[in-house]
Amino acid sequence: MRLSRSGLQFFYRRVLARPWDWVHIVKPPRLRSLPDILSVAETVQFIEATRRLRFRVFFLTTNGLRLGETLALEVGDIDAGAARVPVRNAKGGKERFVPLSASTQRALRRLWPHHRHPRLLFPNARAEIAKALGPMDRGGV
Repeated sequence: MRLSRSGLQFFYRRVLARPWDWVHIVKPPRLRSLPDILSVAETVQFIEATRRLRFRVFFLTTNGLRLGETLALEVGDIDAGAARVPVRNAKGGKERFVPLSASTQRALRRLWPHHRHPRLLFPNARAEIAKALGPMDRGGV
């Protein structure tokens, strides 16, 4: 419905060069569905089924973060003493802290010797370490 309305509006305004006000078509309400949330048991099962260490640690770290926020994490962002991760420039320009569990801290320490990237916490594994300029691929995750 929305696509058809937008098409008609474009046709009237751009092709026919006529005003659109006389056609009163009501926009349908935008439906907002709740996101699917995994239970604790499903989350544990999902993480345990992940074989590659970097993905397993990534999913552990993602708790409370969005995909892009986790990919953008840097080594210096981890505050192990306070057991939290500051999220800067989050959605809406807000900043917040996300708690970091002890098991996630241990997993991050196990991952570090595998890539030793000076800046990124989850660097792109396809490139050589010296050339890994960006984070892991969103599609791969």
